Amino acid sequence: VDAPEASPYPIILPDWPEFAQVENESCNALLRMLHITGLSLRNAESARLVGGLQIHDSKRLTDLIQRTRNLLENFIRPTEPTDMPDSSPQAEMSGPGAGGT
Repeated sequence: VDAPEASPYPIILPDWPEFAQVENESCNALLRMLHITGLSLRNAESARLVGGLQIHDSKRLTDLIQRTRNLLENFIRPTEPTDMPDSSPQAEMSGPGAGGT
């Protein structure tokens, strides 16, 4: 919509959610890529202008989407499923057993 007289119309964005680490490293890699993409769009020049998505921001978004697709196709899909929950957990699974008899 070409409505320069309506600018600046502030749109209050919610705080960015906390990046949650999960046990699956492939999911973490994918979450990081999506987080970077969101931050890039949120801080892009296009976010400050009325005219819509600028050419350079559009290219950056397209590149980030392609990189995410490449991550899925070339790394995650060939290596998954790797179900190793007990081999290297990030968090302690349980406390020590009951001591004594």
